[in-house]
Order: sequence, then structure tokens, then C-alpha cells
Amino acid sequence: MISLSLIRACIFFVLSFFLPNRARVILLSLLYLKRLPSSLTIAPCFIDVDVLQLHGENRIGFLTIFRNLKLLHLEIGARIGTFNWIYGSRSIWADELESTLRMKRGSSVTSRHIIDCMGGVEIGEFSLIAGYRSQIISHGINLKQCQQEFERVVVGRYCFIGTNVVILKGSNLSDYSVISAGSVFKDRVSTPYSFYSGIPATRQAGLPEYFEFFKRSSSHIN
Repeated sequence: MISLSLIRACIFFVLSFFLPNRARVILLSLLYLKRLPSSLTIAPCFIDVDVLQLHGENRIGFLTIFRNLKLLHLEIGARIGTFNWIYGSRSIWADELESTLRMKRGSSVTSRHIIDCMGGVEIGEFSLIAGYRSQIISHGINLKQCQQEFERVVVGRYCFIGTNVVILKGSNLSDYSVISAGSVFKDRVSTPYSFYSGIPATRQAGLPEYFEFFKRSSSHIN
């Protein structure tokens, strides 16, 4: 059965290629029957979302795909770049799935990332999923019990995720943390102001509190 959110997504996706940004915002407002801020920047993209909560200065980049999400919530200044694949599920497990993406104030996802939101994903204030080809995976298979499992992934405030990082289900990255490029992170309890690296990622060193990255009041980095 075709859902209402899928119909809305198809209408917006097709028409958005022929409309300027302001008209895209108006079209999305009409499709979701709610007034969206005029300060939004929304490129042609596919937004298959049941509940859409956007705020001032949000940006969604070209050909980013949202599929089967129950909720997309972007706080003020949160930004998502181009060519990202962000998905939940409306499958047989739908009732037990969170299928939500929550991005706090000033947080950013750059380009060409994959975010599995089945178990729920939260990205903290001014945190940055940098580079490209990183994956956040909130579900997996329990081999012993031979069944799917879903666990929320939380990225804390002012975190930096390097390129080509994998963050596995149930992970909780503490505030002011850095994960180096190419690492695989799965840690339920982590330490703030820490540098993580490796496969699996382990704490390599502490980080100074005076880094300017940890003091930002804007998602933009010069």
C-alpha cells in the first residue's frame, strides 16, 4: 500500500526541479499542511517522512533521500548536505522501530553518507558528520538468536566524525569527542573530550577544552 508520505515525497521530488527555493518551501508547506520558515534552503530531494519538523536556517542538499521515516526533526541551523541516504522502515517490524532522525541546533551532515534510522538516531548540538561515506547503523542481526535488533545511536554535542567512519547500533558518543577517519565505533559509555580511533575504535587520548571547534556558535566553518 502506498503511504501518504510517499505520495507527498514523489510530488515534491518531481516539482522541485522546476521551482526556485522559495517556491519549494511553499510547496512543502502545502503538502504537510503546516507553515515552514521562509529561511529554509531546500534543494530538489526526496522527503518520505510522516512527521516533518523543520526550523529556521535549516538546509537540505541536492538529491538527499529520506525514506520511510516516522519523524525528521531539525532544530535551528541544522544542515544536511548532498547525496545522503537516510532511511527507516515500514516493514513487518514497523511497530517496534523508532525510525527517527533528530538533529540538534547547528549540527551538520555533509555529503554522501548513509544513516540507518530504524533504531533512532540523534546528532547533538554543533556536531559534524564530516567528509563522506560514513555510516550510522542502528540495527543489525543477532546471530545467536537469529533475529533483527534495533538500538538507538546518540552522537553528543560538539563531536567531530571523520570521513568513512562506521558507528554501530547502541553507540553513545559523549560530548566533545572526535572519531578519526576510517574507524568503527561501538561504545555505550564513552568519555567527553576524547579522541577515538581504530577498528574497533578505542580512546587514544584526551582533547583540550580550548579547541575552537568546541566553542562554535554557528554550524558554518570557514
